[in-house]
Formats: sequence, C-alpha cells, structure tokens
Amino acid sequence: MAEQVLNVTGLAARVEDKQLLHGVNLTINKGETHVLMGPNGAGKSTLGYVLMGAPKYTVTGGQILFKGEDITHESTDKRAKAGMFLSFQEPLEVPGLTLEGFIRSALQQKVGHVRYYDFKKELARCMDILQMDASYAERSLNVGFSGGEKKKAALALTSALADTDGFTEIDLSLPALAQYTFAADDIIVIAVPVFGGRVPAFALQQLTALHGQNTSAIAVAAYGNRAYEDALLELSDSLTSQSFRVIAAEAVLSEHSMLRSIAAGRPDADDLAQLTDFAKKISAKPLTEAPALTNIPGNRPYKDWQPMPVVPQVSDSCIRCGLCSATCPTQAIPSGQPHTTDPQKCILCLRCTTICPQQARSLPQQAQALIAQKLAPIKDIYKNNEFFY
Repeated sequence: MAEQVLNVTGLAARVEDKQLLHGVNLTINKGETHVLMGPNGAGKSTLGYVLMGAPKYTVTGGQILFKGEDITHESTDKRAKAGMFLSFQEPLEVPGLTLEGFIRSALQQKVGHVRYYDFKKELARCMDILQMDASYAERSLNVGFSGGEKKKAALALTSALADTDGFTEIDLSLPALAQYTFAADDIIVIAVPVFGGRVPAFALQQLTALHGQNTSAIAVAAYGNRAYEDALLELSDSLTSQSFRVIAAEAVLSEHSMLRSIAAGRPDADDLAQLTDFAKKISAKPLTEAPALTNIPGNRPYKDWQPMPVVPQVSDSCIRCGLCSATCPTQAIPSGQPHTTDPQKCILCLRCTTICPQQARSLPQQAQALIAQKLAPIKDIYKNNEFFY
C-alpha cells in the first residue's frame, strides 16, 4: 500500500462570511506530483493557503492529515517544521538576508543545529542538481532573481528540508517538548553535548519527558577535545532513572563550540568509520536482551558546574528577526529582546551565533582571546573516540 503524505477529507474553509472551499478531498502519496488546474477564482490558491494554515482563512469542516498527523488546526510554523512548504509565484524579496542564511535558518528550525561545513556541502549538492549558480547562495534572498531562479531557490529549500526515513528524531532543545513513552522492544539513541564536564541542566530536565519500559538505550556524549569527565555517566544515570537500560555508550569528538579550531572538522571521515563500525558491533547482538553497562567512566557525586563568565554580544547589524530567541535551547534570550542574554541560563553553546543570518551575535574579543589561551594546550591534540558496550 502506498504511503500517504497528505490526506484531505471534506475540507471546507471561509474568509470572514464568504465560504470558499466546499468539501475538498485530496490524497497525495509519497513520490507523487499532482497538478491542480482551473480558472481564476476556482480556489486553487485558497486551497494552498488553507493547507498551510494561513490565519486569514477559517476551517469550517473536514480534516487535513500530513504524514498521519492531524494538522487541521495547527499553526503555520508547526506545519512548516513538519515539512509543508508553499512556493509563491512571486516570492518575497528580503534584502540583507542571503539565500544560504535563509535555508540554513529554516533547516535548523526543523532539526536543530547543523554544522556549517555539512550544510554548505549539502546546499552545494542541491544547487548543482538544480543547475543553479553557486554564487546565488551569497545573494540576498530573491533580490534580482529571475522567475526561474526564484523557483530554484524554493526547490533548494524544499530539498534541504526533505525527511530522512528509517528513524524518528526528537529535538531535546525544543522548549515545549512532548511526553514520549517507548516500548520494551524500542531502541533509542540519546546524544547530548558536554559543557564543563557535565550534561547541561536543561538537557537533563528535557530527558524527563522521555519514558522507557526497560527500553534499550545508547548514550552519546559529544565533547570538544578537552574532557567529557562525568557527563557520560551522568547521562547514563539519568536514562536509567527514566526506566531505560543503557546497553552501549560513546564519548565522541566534535568541534569545540567556543573555538572552532579545536577539534576542527570532527567528526571526520575516520570518526564516521569508527561510529559505523561501532553500530555494526552493537546491532550484531540481540539489543532487547543486552544487559545494562557497568563500566561507564565518571564520578559520583559529579563535578561542580561552574556558570559561564561571559555571554554573546549583539552588534548593530541585528535585524530583530527573533531566530536567536526562538532557537535558544535554554531560553536565555527573551522573546522580543534579542539584545538581552541571561547569564544564569546561557551555557555558551553559541547556537545563537551560528544561526544568526546577520552574524550579529558573537563572543567579545577579549573573551575569545582568553578562551584561546586556556585551550591552547589541547589545540593540536588528536583524541580518539571512546566506545563502551
């Protein structure tokens, strides 16, 4: 049976007192392309707007299912994050916001932080498929684009937001995380960053939304070449308290969030090969019957957490788009106040600096110099990933 992507049944909608849609039925399966044709005023654009949840329109009947989920009354942004996209005949021009910055911001809204190198590589691939000049990535969104170029830009965004089959991803950095319960025969992989040798407090709080039933779990702690210290053990203990059974664990290298030259390019090709080999070793045994690990390194009680002594600064190039506030995992940037950062909440993950389309956020120069000096001893050290199973 074909997999349904969109299933519309009996959809009716109005604008103010005027009824525009009357019992529309539409089913689109995965891999299909549909063309809706009709004279002016037939309701083609109206249907598109209603499917995207445009606030001007009121649904008065029927149901919209997208990938099996009822989105009939969901907001437009939630539909966009789910993977719906409306391409306009004349897209809005946004001077100062590059096509690259727009697509990356949209992608990170959906999946969380995306490494710049990986994003650039994927964007280049998409643009090559579309036979689109690579220089357009650096141009302001739709400014000076021909009609065909604007359409290609929309297709590039759609391609970048395409779903990956085979697993379900849960973004722990989302402020309003739903409750999830996993069955005994499920297998979950939980990955968290390491800050100061610990799991960030907000991540531990988010993990309380996940509930196991003696469910097999693989714990992953990603750190920036200094040390993961008690983080992997702390993550394992947290998962155990939520009725998960940690059967494998990894301490993996990644670029340091505050100084990208530390562990630059990690995980690299060798890291990915190691991770693939580790996955094969784990999957070779009956995971639902595997015993819990007892050899995860770390100390109890865990080391003390030291708050960050500095927060990112904001330049005059800030356009108050709100991306930093919307995507800050610790909600350290108040909504509507992009020039403010709460030092008690900020963990210096620097997501706000990487997602900002204007590059208006950065660490103060003095802080960057002090961090570089402190991390200098480990700058040229190549550490190996550690695996436990």
